[in-house]
Amino acid sequence: GALREPMLKIIHIMRAMGYQDAAAQPIVFEDQQDSIGQFPFGATTASRYLDPGHLVGYLNVIISLISSGVSYKCNGDTVVGVSVTSSVDQQTRTTELCPQGELTFRGFGNASEVVDELDALLTGGRLGATTKAAVLDVYLALGGPVENVKAAQQAIAMTAEFNTLGETDVIENAATVSLSKKSKQMTKNLRAYKAAILLFMEGGADTFNMIVPQDPSLFEQYTFVRQDLAKQTSELLAINTTGQSGTSFGVHSSLDFLKRLYDLGQAAFVANIGSLVEPTTKASFSDSSAQNCIGPFSHEAQTSAVQTLQCQVSGTEAHGAGGRLADALSGNFTTATFSMSGLEIWPEGVVAPYVAVDENHKRVEYFERWRHHIQRFTSAEYSNTMAEAFSQRLLESVQNAEIQEHVLSEVMFTTNYNTD
Repeated sequence: GALREPMLKIIHIMRAMGYQDAAAQPIVFEDQQDSIGQFPFGATTASRYLDPGHLVGYLNVIISLISSGVSYKCNGDTVVGVSVTSSVDQQTRTTELCPQGELTFRGFGNASEVVDELDALLTGGRLGATTKAAVLDVYLALGGPVENVKAAQQAIAMTAEFNTLGETDVIENAATVSLSKKSKQMTKNLRAYKAAILLFMEGGADTFNMIVPQDPSLFEQYTFVRQDLAKQTSELLAINTTGQSGTSFGVHSSLDFLKRLYDLGQAAFVANIGSLVEPTTKASFSDSSAQNCIGPFSHEAQTSAVQTLQCQVSGTEAHGAGGRLADALSGNFTTATFSMSGLEIWPEGVVAPYVAVDENHKRVEYFERWRHHIQRFTSAEYSNTMAEAFSQRLLESVQNAEIQEHVLSEVMFTTNYNTD
Protein backbone atom coordinates (compact mmCIF):
# COMPACT_ATOMS: atom_id res chain seq x y z
CA GLY A 1 0.00 0.00 0.00
CA ALA A 2 0.94 3.66 -0.27
CA LEU A 3 -0.23 7.03 0.96
CA ARG A 4 -1.93 9.22 -1.61
CA GLU A 5 -0.60 12.74 -2.04
CA PRO A 6 -2.93 15.40 -0.59
CA MET A 7 -2.97 17.66 -3.64
CA LEU A 8 -3.78 14.73 -5.93
CA LYS A 9 -6.67 13.76 -3.66
CA ILE A 10 -8.08 17.26 -3.96
CA ILE A 11 -7.80 17.18 -7.75
CA HIS A 12 -9.32 13.68 -7.79
CA ILE A 13 -12.41 14.88 -5.94
CA MET A 14 -12.78 17.92 -8.18
CA ARG A 15 -12.55 15.89 -11.39
CA ALA A 16 -14.56 12.85 -10.28
CA MET A 17 -17.32 14.99 -8.78
CA GLY A 18 -17.55 17.41 -11.72
CA TYR A 19 -16.28 20.67 -10.23
CA GLN A 20 -17.44 23.86 -11.96
CA ASP A 21 -16.39 27.42 -11.21
CA ALA A 22 -19.38 29.73 -10.75
CA ALA A 23 -17.84 32.48 -12.87
CA ALA A 24 -16.37 30.07 -15.43
CA GLN A 25 -12.94 31.41 -14.49
CA PRO A 26 -9.63 29.56 -14.10
CA ILE A 27 -9.39 27.87 -10.70
CA VAL A 28 -6.69 29.44 -8.53
CA PHE A 29 -5.54 27.83 -5.28
CA GLU A 30 -3.89 29.55 -2.38
CA ASP A 31 -0.56 27.95 -1.42
CA GLN A 32 -1.57 24.92 0.65
CA GLN A 33 1.93 23.91 1.78
CA ASP A 34 1.28 24.94 5.38
CA SER A 35 -2.25 23.51 5.39
CA ILE A 36 -1.81 20.06 3.85
CA GLY A 37 1.98 19.68 3.67
CA GLN A 38 2.17 19.79 -0.12
CA PHE A 39 1.82 22.18 -3.03
CA PRO A 40 3.20 22.24 -6.59
CA PHE A 41 6.90 23.21 -6.70
CA GLY A 42 7.17 22.93 -2.92
CA ALA A 43 9.59 20.44 -1.37
CA THR A 44 7.89 17.88 0.85
CA THR A 45 8.16 14.32 2.14
CA ALA A 46 5.51 11.65 2.63
CA SER A 47 5.93 11.81 6.42
CA ARG A 48 4.58 15.36 6.38
CA TYR A 49 1.25 14.07 5.09
CA LEU A 50 0.81 12.26 8.42
CA ASP A 51 1.85 15.24 10.50
CA PRO A 52 -1.04 16.11 12.86
CA GLY A 53 -1.29 19.72 11.73
CA HIS A 54 -1.32 18.77 8.06
CA LEU A 55 -3.88 16.00 8.57
CA VAL A 56 -6.22 18.41 10.33
CA GLY A 57 -5.46 21.00 7.65
CA TYR A 58 -6.31 18.45 4.97
CA LEU A 59 -9.67 17.73 6.58
CA ASN A 60 -10.47 21.44 6.75
CA VAL A 61 -9.51 21.97 3.11
CA ILE A 62 -11.58 19.00 1.94
CA ILE A 63 -14.60 20.05 4.02
CA SER A 64 -14.33 23.59 2.68
CA LEU A 65 -13.80 22.49 -0.93
CA ILE A 66 -16.86 20.24 -0.94
CA SER A 67 -19.02 22.78 0.90
CA SER A 68 -18.02 25.98 -0.88
CA GLY A 69 -15.73 25.16 -3.77
CA VAL A 70 -12.33 26.76 -4.31
CA SER A 71 -13.36 29.87 -2.41
CA TYR A 72 -11.87 32.30 0.07
CA LYS A 73 -13.14 31.71 3.62
CA CYS A 74 -16.66 30.82 2.55
CA ASN A 75 -16.51 27.92 4.99
CA GLY A 76 -15.22 28.92 8.42
CA ASP A 77 -11.70 30.33 8.37
CA THR A 78 -10.24 27.92 5.82
CA VAL A 79 -8.55 29.57 2.86
CA VAL A 80 -8.60 27.22 -0.14
CA GLY A 81 -8.66 29.51 -3.16
CA VAL A 82 -8.31 33.09 -4.28
CA SER A 83 -11.70 34.80 -4.31
CA VAL A 84 -12.85 36.69 -7.38
CA THR A 85 -15.32 39.51 -7.76
CA SER A 86 -17.98 40.09 -10.37
CA SER A 87 -19.58 43.35 -11.43
CA VAL A 88 -23.01 44.04 -10.00
CA ASP A 89 -23.85 46.74 -12.51
CA GLN A 90 -22.13 49.30 -14.69
CA GLN A 91 -20.76 51.05 -11.61
CA THR A 92 -17.71 50.11 -9.60
CA ARG A 93 -19.56 48.08 -6.97
CA THR A 94 -18.63 44.42 -6.85
CA THR A 95 -19.76 41.41 -4.88
CA GLU A 96 -17.71 38.41 -3.86
CA LEU A 97 -18.84 35.08 -5.26
CA CYS A 98 -19.31 32.80 -2.30
CA PRO A 99 -19.45 29.91 -2.92
CA GLN A 100 -17.24 30.41 -5.91
CA GLY A 101 -17.78 26.95 -7.37
CA GLU A 102 -19.33 23.59 -6.66
CA LEU A 103 -19.14 19.86 -7.26
CA THR A 104 -21.98 19.05 -9.65
CA PHE A 105 -22.30 15.34 -8.82
CA ARG A 106 -25.73 14.52 -7.38
CA GLY A 107 -25.99 10.77 -7.94
CA PHE A 108 -28.92 8.64 -9.02
CA GLY A 109 -31.23 6.26 -7.21
CA ASN A 110 -31.75 5.70 -3.51
CA ALA A 111 -29.28 6.41 -0.71
CA SER A 112 -27.44 3.09 -1.00
CA GLU A 113 -27.08 3.49 -4.75
CA VAL A 114 -25.69 7.02 -4.40
CA VAL A 115 -23.14 5.85 -1.81
CA ASP A 116 -22.18 2.92 -4.06
CA GLU A 117 -21.60 5.34 -6.93
CA LEU A 118 -19.49 7.62 -4.73
CA ASP A 119 -17.53 4.57 -3.57
CA ALA A 120 -16.82 3.58 -7.18
CA LEU A 121 -15.76 7.09 -8.24
CA LEU A 122 -13.68 7.99 -5.19
CA THR A 123 -12.15 4.71 -3.96
CA GLY A 124 -12.59 2.32 -6.87
CA GLY A 125 -15.16 0.37 -4.87
CA ARG A 126 -12.76 -0.30 -1.99
CA LEU A 127 -14.86 0.93 0.94
CA GLY A 128 -15.17 -1.78 3.58
CA ALA A 129 -18.61 -2.82 4.79
CA THR A 130 -18.26 -1.02 8.14
CA THR A 131 -16.95 2.15 6.54
CA LYS A 132 -19.63 2.16 3.85
CA ALA A 133 -22.32 1.75 6.50
CA ALA A 134 -20.89 4.75 8.35
CA VAL A 135 -20.91 6.83 5.15
CA LEU A 136 -24.50 5.80 4.48
CA ASP A 137 -25.49 6.96 7.96
CA VAL A 138 -23.87 10.33 7.27
CA TYR A 139 -25.83 10.58 4.01
CA LEU A 140 -29.15 9.71 5.67
CA ALA A 141 -28.60 12.12 8.57
CA LEU A 142 -29.05 15.17 6.33
CA GLY A 143 -32.04 16.08 4.23
CA GLY A 144 -32.03 17.39 0.70
CA PRO A 145 -30.42 16.09 -2.48
CA VAL A 146 -27.40 18.38 -2.19
CA GLU A 147 -26.35 18.56 1.45
CA ASN A 148 -26.53 14.81 1.98
CA VAL A 149 -24.31 14.18 -1.07
CA LYS A 150 -21.79 16.76 0.17
CA ALA A 151 -21.75 15.13 3.60
CA ALA A 152 -21.14 11.69 2.07
CA GLN A 153 -18.33 13.08 -0.09
CA GLN A 154 -16.70 14.65 2.96
CA ALA A 155 -17.08 11.41 4.89
CA ILE A 156 -15.43 9.30 2.18
CA ALA A 157 -12.57 11.82 1.99
CA MET A 158 -11.80 10.98 5.64
CA THR A 159 -11.59 7.22 5.14
CA ALA A 160 -8.43 5.15 4.91
CA GLU A 161 -9.73 3.65 1.67
CA PHE A 162 -9.75 7.03 -0.06
CA ASN A 163 -6.46 8.22 1.40
CA THR A 164 -4.34 5.16 0.59
CA LEU A 165 -3.71 2.76 -2.27
CA GLY A 166 -3.78 -1.03 -2.13
CA GLU A 167 -5.95 -3.58 -0.37
CA THR A 168 -7.74 -2.37 2.74
CA ASP A 169 -8.87 -5.60 4.37
CA VAL A 170 -10.01 -5.20 7.97
CA ILE A 171 -8.53 -7.39 10.73
CA GLU A 172 -11.56 -8.71 12.59
CA ASN A 173 -11.85 -7.86 16.32
CA ALA A 174 -8.41 -6.18 16.29
CA ALA A 175 -9.79 -2.82 17.41
CA THR A 176 -11.34 -4.34 20.54
CA VAL A 177 -8.08 -6.02 21.51
CA SER A 178 -6.14 -2.82 20.97
CA LEU A 179 -8.52 -0.78 23.12
CA SER A 180 -8.36 -3.32 25.94
CA LYS A 181 -4.57 -3.11 25.97
CA LYS A 182 -4.72 0.66 26.20
CA SER A 183 -7.16 0.55 29.09
CA LYS A 184 -4.94 -1.86 31.02
CA GLN A 185 -1.96 0.40 30.55
CA MET A 186 -3.69 3.29 32.32
CA THR A 187 -4.53 1.33 35.49
CA LYS A 188 -1.03 1.54 36.98
CA ASN A 189 -0.48 3.40 40.22
CA LEU A 190 0.34 7.05 39.74
CA ARG A 191 3.72 8.25 41.00
CA ALA A 192 5.62 11.52 41.12
CA TYR A 193 5.68 13.21 37.72
CA LYS A 194 8.98 13.61 35.90
CA ALA A 195 9.68 14.79 32.36
CA ALA A 196 12.64 14.88 29.99
CA ILE A 197 12.34 17.80 27.56
CA LEU A 198 14.22 18.09 24.28
CA LEU A 199 14.54 21.52 22.65
CA PHE A 200 15.70 20.65 19.16
CA MET A 201 17.21 23.60 17.31
CA GLU A 202 17.38 21.99 13.85
CA GLY A 203 21.01 23.09 13.58
CA GLY A 204 20.12 26.70 14.36
CA ALA A 205 22.03 27.03 17.64
CA ASP A 206 25.42 28.72 17.35
CA THR A 207 26.92 26.58 20.10
CA PHE A 208 30.46 27.89 19.55
CA ASN A 209 29.20 31.23 20.86
CA MET A 210 26.92 29.64 23.44
CA ILE A 211 29.82 28.33 25.52
CA VAL A 212 33.28 29.75 24.84
CA PRO A 213 36.65 28.41 26.14
CA GLN A 214 38.49 30.99 28.23
CA ASP A 215 41.84 29.30 28.82
CA PRO A 216 44.41 31.34 26.83
CA SER A 217 45.44 28.74 24.23
CA LEU A 218 41.88 27.55 23.57
CA PHE A 219 40.54 31.11 23.49
CA GLU A 220 43.20 32.00 20.93
CA GLN A 221 42.06 29.12 18.72
CA TYR A 222 38.45 30.21 19.16
CA THR A 223 39.08 33.84 18.16
CA PHE A 224 41.16 32.72 15.17
CA VAL A 225 38.31 30.56 13.87
CA ARG A 226 35.43 32.92 14.67
CA GLN A 227 37.17 36.12 13.58
CA ASP A 228 34.73 39.05 13.94
CA LEU A 229 32.00 36.74 15.30
CA ALA A 230 34.06 35.91 18.38
CA LYS A 231 32.71 36.98 21.78
CA GLN A 232 35.08 38.81 24.08
CA THR A 233 35.49 37.81 27.72
CA SER A 234 33.59 40.90 28.85
CA GLU A 235 30.56 39.69 26.88
CA LEU A 236 30.42 36.29 28.60
CA LEU A 237 29.32 34.87 31.95
CA ALA A 238 32.21 32.98 33.55
CA ILE A 239 31.88 29.37 34.73
CA ASN A 240 34.49 26.87 35.89
CA THR A 241 34.79 23.11 35.66
CA THR A 242 37.24 20.27 36.25
CA GLY A 243 38.30 17.20 34.32
CA GLN A 244 38.29 18.96 30.94
CA SER A 245 41.04 20.15 28.61
CA GLY A 246 40.10 23.63 29.81
CA THR A 247 38.83 24.73 33.21
CA SER A 248 37.41 28.17 32.39
CA PHE A 249 34.51 28.85 30.04
CA GLY A 250 32.13 31.67 29.29
CA VAL A 251 28.38 31.35 28.70
CA HIS A 252 26.66 33.72 26.28
CA SER A 253 25.36 36.72 28.21
CA SER A 254 21.75 36.18 27.06
CA LEU A 255 21.73 32.76 28.76
CA ASP A 256 22.05 34.03 32.32
CA PHE A 257 19.26 31.68 33.47
CA LEU A 258 21.25 28.73 32.11
CA LYS A 259 24.34 29.94 33.93
CA ARG A 260 22.38 30.08 37.19
CA LEU A 261 21.18 26.50 36.68
CA TYR A 262 24.77 25.42 36.02
CA ASP A 263 25.96 27.06 39.23
CA LEU A 264 23.20 25.21 41.11
CA GLY A 265 24.28 21.89 39.62
CA GLN A 266 21.01 21.61 37.68
CA ALA A 267 22.39 22.03 34.15
CA ALA A 268 25.33 20.62 32.23
CA PHE A 269 26.99 21.26 28.87
CA VAL A 270 27.94 18.28 26.70
CA ALA A 271 30.27 19.50 23.98
CA ASN A 272 32.14 18.06 21.00
CA ILE A 273 29.73 15.20 20.40
CA GLY A 274 28.66 13.61 17.15
CA SER A 275 27.25 10.43 15.70
CA LEU A 276 29.51 7.37 15.68
CA VAL A 277 28.64 3.69 15.59
CA GLU A 278 31.91 2.61 17.22
CA PRO A 279 35.31 4.14 18.05
CA THR A 280 36.60 5.42 14.73
CA THR A 281 39.87 6.89 13.51
CA LYS A 282 40.48 8.89 10.37
CA ALA A 283 42.13 5.83 8.81
CA SER A 284 39.34 3.39 9.74
CA PHE A 285 36.77 5.87 8.46
CA SER A 286 38.58 6.29 5.15
CA ASP A 287 39.09 2.58 4.47
CA SER A 288 35.63 1.66 5.88
CA SER A 289 37.11 -0.84 8.31
CA ALA A 290 34.91 0.77 10.99
CA GLN A 291 31.15 0.73 10.73
CA ASN A 292 30.08 4.22 9.72
CA CYS A 293 26.91 6.24 10.03
CA ILE A 294 24.53 6.51 7.10
CA GLY A 295 24.93 9.89 5.43
CA PRO A 296 27.60 11.33 7.75
CA PHE A 297 27.67 14.60 5.78
CA SER A 298 23.92 14.85 5.22
CA HIS A 299 22.07 17.34 7.41
CA GLU A 300 18.83 15.36 7.06
CA ALA A 301 20.49 12.04 7.93
CA GLN A 302 22.29 13.48 10.93
CA THR A 303 19.14 15.22 12.14
CA SER A 304 17.52 11.80 12.23
CA ALA A 305 20.61 10.23 13.80
CA VAL A 306 20.75 12.55 16.79
CA GLN A 307 17.07 11.84 17.49
CA THR A 308 17.35 8.05 17.19
CA LEU A 309 20.93 7.72 18.54
CA GLN A 310 21.38 4.92 16.03
CA CYS A 311 23.00 6.60 13.05
CA GLN A 312 23.71 3.27 11.35
CA VAL A 313 19.96 2.64 10.89
CA SER A 314 18.28 4.29 7.94
CA GLY A 315 15.45 6.76 8.42
CA THR A 316 13.24 6.29 11.48
CA GLU A 317 13.39 2.48 11.64
CA ALA A 318 15.17 2.70 15.00
CA HIS A 319 12.42 4.88 16.49
CA GLY A 320 13.28 7.89 18.61
CA ALA A 321 15.56 7.81 21.64
CA GLY A 322 12.88 9.44 23.79
CA GLY A 323 10.24 6.99 22.62
CA ARG A 324 12.49 3.99 23.28
CA LEU A 325 13.28 5.35 26.75
CA ALA A 326 9.55 5.67 27.47
CA ASP A 327 9.02 2.13 26.16
CA ALA A 328 11.71 0.78 28.47
CA LEU A 329 10.12 2.48 31.48
CA SER A 330 6.55 1.53 30.57
CA GLY A 331 6.82 -1.86 32.28
CA ASN A 332 6.92 -0.22 35.72
CA PHE A 333 5.64 3.31 35.08
CA THR A 334 2.84 5.04 33.21
CA THR A 335 4.69 6.77 30.39
CA ALA A 336 3.81 8.89 27.37
CA THR A 337 5.68 11.09 24.93
CA PHE A 338 4.64 14.38 23.38
CA SER A 339 5.72 16.62 20.53
CA MET A 340 4.72 20.27 20.28
CA SER A 341 6.08 20.65 16.74
CA GLY A 342 4.10 18.06 14.84
CA LEU A 343 5.31 14.59 13.96
CA GLU A 344 8.92 14.22 15.14
CA ILE A 345 11.29 11.28 15.49
CA TRP A 346 12.64 11.63 19.04
CA PRO A 347 9.36 10.96 20.94
CA GLU A 348 8.22 8.05 18.76
CA GLY A 349 8.47 4.58 20.28
CA VAL A 350 6.45 1.38 20.04
CA VAL A 351 4.61 0.86 23.33
CA ALA A 352 4.32 4.24 25.06
CA PRO A 353 1.45 6.47 23.83
CA TYR A 354 2.75 9.25 21.57
CA VAL A 355 0.83 12.53 21.27
CA ALA A 356 1.91 14.94 18.55
CA VAL A 357 0.32 18.37 18.36
CA ASP A 358 0.89 21.31 16.06
CA GLU A 359 2.05 24.74 17.16
CA ASN A 360 -0.51 26.45 14.90
CA HIS A 361 -3.50 25.24 16.98
CA LYS A 362 -5.37 23.86 13.98
CA ARG A 363 -8.73 22.29 14.77
CA VAL A 364 -11.21 20.46 12.60
CA GLU A 365 -13.93 22.90 11.66
CA TYR A 366 -17.38 21.63 12.71
CA PHE A 367 -15.67 19.12 14.98
CA GLU A 368 -18.78 18.26 16.97
CA ARG A 369 -20.60 17.34 13.78
CA TRP A 370 -17.83 14.96 12.71
CA ARG A 371 -16.61 13.63 16.07
CA HIS A 372 -18.71 10.44 16.11
CA HIS A 373 -18.23 9.72 12.42
CA ILE A 374 -14.44 10.04 12.56
CA GLN A 375 -14.38 7.59 15.45
CA ARG A 376 -16.39 5.13 13.35
CA PHE A 377 -14.18 5.58 10.26
CA THR A 378 -11.07 4.86 12.31
CA SER A 379 -12.39 2.09 14.57
CA ALA A 380 -11.25 -0.78 12.33
CA GLU A 381 -7.70 -2.10 12.10
CA TYR A 382 -6.39 -2.64 8.57
CA SER A 383 -3.99 -5.26 7.23
CA ASN A 384 -2.62 -2.58 4.89
CA THR A 385 0.15 -0.86 6.87
CA MET A 386 -0.40 2.52 5.24
CA ALA A 387 -4.17 2.36 5.68
CA GLU A 388 -3.73 1.53 9.36
CA ALA A 389 -1.15 4.30 9.81
CA PHE A 390 -3.45 6.86 8.20
CA SER A 391 -6.46 5.71 10.22
CA GLN A 392 -4.60 5.93 13.52
CA ARG A 393 -2.92 9.25 12.73
CA LEU A 394 -6.20 10.79 11.65
CA LEU A 395 -7.95 9.87 14.89
CA GLU A 396 -4.99 10.94 17.03
CA SER A 397 -4.57 14.22 15.16
CA VAL A 398 -8.20 15.24 15.48
CA GLN A 399 -8.42 14.28 19.15
CA ASN A 400 -5.11 15.89 20.03
CA ALA A 401 -6.06 19.10 18.24
CA GLU A 402 -9.11 19.36 20.48
CA ILE A 403 -7.11 18.53 23.60
CA GLN A 404 -4.49 21.09 22.67
CA GLU A 405 -7.09 23.77 22.09
CA HIS A 406 -8.76 23.02 25.41
CA VAL A 407 -5.54 22.89 27.42
CA LEU A 408 -3.48 25.63 25.80
CA SER A 409 -6.02 28.21 24.62
CA GLU A 410 -5.92 30.16 27.88
CA VAL A 411 -2.38 29.39 29.02
CA MET A 412 -0.41 32.41 30.17
CA PHE A 413 3.39 32.30 30.34
CA THR A 414 4.78 33.13 33.76
CA THR A 415 8.24 33.82 32.34
CA ASN A 416 8.94 36.50 29.76
CA TYR A 417 11.60 35.12 27.42
CA ASN A 418 13.60 37.62 25.41
CA THR A 419 13.44 36.65 21.73
CA ASP A 420 15.41 39.59 20.32
